[in-house]
Amino acid sequence: MKVCCFLMLLVFVNAVIVGQPSSDKESSQVLIERIKAADEQAAVPYEKRLMTLPYSEAEQAKNLMELGRYFYKQGTYKRSLHYINKAIVLAQASKEDVLLGEVYLMQGNSYLLDWQNQRALDAYHKVLSYTKKTRQLNKNVIAKINIAIINRRMNQLNQSIASCLNALKIVDSTSLRHTKNHVNLLTIISDSYLDLGEYGKTLEYAETGVAISSTIDYRKGLADLYTKIGHVYCKKGDHALGTDYFDKALTLIKKEAIAESYFMENIHFFTAISFHDQGRYKEAIIPLLALTHSATKVEGRQKYRTIEAHKLLADSYKQLGDTENSAKWYDTYITLNEAYLEKKDEVVNKIYEKDTQQLGAEIQFLKQEYVVQQKRNKYLWLGGLLVTLTLGVLLLLHLKRPTGKNNKEAKPVDDRSYLLDPKPESASAKPVGKEILINSIKVEEVLKRLEKLENQEYFLTMGCNLRAMAKKVKTNATYLSLIINQYKDKKFVDYINDLRIDYAIERLKKDKKFRSFSVKSIASEVGYKSDYSFAKHFKSKTGLNPSDYIKKLRPAEPLATT
Repeated sequence: MKVCCFLMLLVFVNAVIVGQPSSDKESSQVLIERIKAADEQAAVPYEKRLMTLPYSEAEQAKNLMELGRYFYKQGTYKRSLHYINKAIVLAQASKEDVLLGEVYLMQGNSYLLDWQNQRALDAYHKVLSYTKKTRQLNKNVIAKINIAIINRRMNQLNQSIASCLNALKIVDSTSLRHTKNHVNLLTIISDSYLDLGEYGKTLEYAETGVAISSTIDYRKGLADLYTKIGHVYCKKGDHALGTDYFDKALTLIKKEAIAESYFMENIHFFTAISFHDQGRYKEAIIPLLALTHSATKVEGRQKYRTIEAHKLLADSYKQLGDTENSAKWYDTYITLNEAYLEKKDEVVNKIYEKDTQQLGAEIQFLKQEYVVQQKRNKYLWLGGLLVTLTLGVLLLLHLKRPTGKNNKEAKPVDDRSYLLDPKPESASAKPVGKEILINSIKVEEVLKRLEKLENQEYFLTMGCNLRAMAKKVKTNATYLSLIINQYKDKKFVDYINDLRIDYAIERLKKDKKFRSFSVKSIASEVGYKSDYSFAKHFKSKTGLNPSDYIKKLRPAEPLATT
């Protein structure tokens, strides 16, 4: 009886335990759903509980990635990054390259949509590094596509197009063909051509994207491309057809409840341009005010279309005779644009720095390949010589052997027809490997032209950048950056800043009139678009702000006499 009661008790307890959602898998999913539903503060205890579950680093990283992906889709990029950055730490501990490639791609995408271009660029280069090792071709291509987006944002349009067209060749031969990412790539290409004013090319790639989007039912892609096509027709003067495309895009955005803000921002921006071009300034102001409303957010203030909207607003008010509002919006435009240009310079420099690093790695790889190829050719030559000598010896032995049945009256054979050419083909063969190096003559020529530009004070022009200077010294941007790194022992941006600040210091010391200029005028005089940028570099060099430095010089000036 006691035994039966004990067994019944065990069955009951087991039934209760089985009925509880106590497995780790169930617990993690419950906690993840609670985190999704909670605000940041309320989610903290659930996060702590999730991290105490007995999972490996890789499994915990995947849980956090699920949360990062969820908030990314919600457009809450800062919260998305909160989980993704934690996932990266765990993925690094797991040492799983495939997982790291995936999580860095998620990080880059969140930074990209949050307009943190510098951080996005760093993340995508890590993706390229990991996916190259793991042969994740699709993720590698996606990272390249998104780097092209950053290039376009930085107005590196030709570079963006070149990267996209290269990626397009890969997409056409992979499983990415006729997918959302294929459409996204076509959108970036059409965007870049649009910014260049090449409307024929814009339509060519946009219409291809529309055809693929329609086939795979990609509504976001259609909305984005309809907006671009509408802008092209407006620019061509067909505002009625352009407006039809804007309406089609707007219908899709509302019908599909598309949350990403940039879809509406694009429609507001391009609609306003259409009204402005037609002289309908009052109507242009309405979408522009809607667009600039996002400027109250930090991330919104960094977007170049939002910044341009301030300028367009200033001009629209000016055309209407409202000088007060025109001045207000133009002042805001100046402030935002200077901050944007400052960030843009940093990102563009990073782009060139990455290009230079990749070139250096490629050169080093080719050097190693060249050495290996030389050794291979040497061994082939020795092997060929050995085989030839062996065959020669065997042939001579064969010729010396008497012929005939009794080997008595054997006649000597004319053995010339049996002789082999003792010179192996590989002895004269040139190495296959090609070493891509900048020869010393080329370097010397570039350095001489650089010195000439320095003497001409070309660095004082606002248009002096890496590409423009590379063109002047008759080389390309990457090689010029590499030469300056090696022979000037500094990055290109530091090289230009040093020249400009040294010039400013010397002129301030010698030129009394120059000291009377405003800081903004001095900055412009020495090639800076922003007085903030000039002041920052000046202080870095001298330890003083420009105004303080000028005050320090003034006591040494002779007093005026009557």
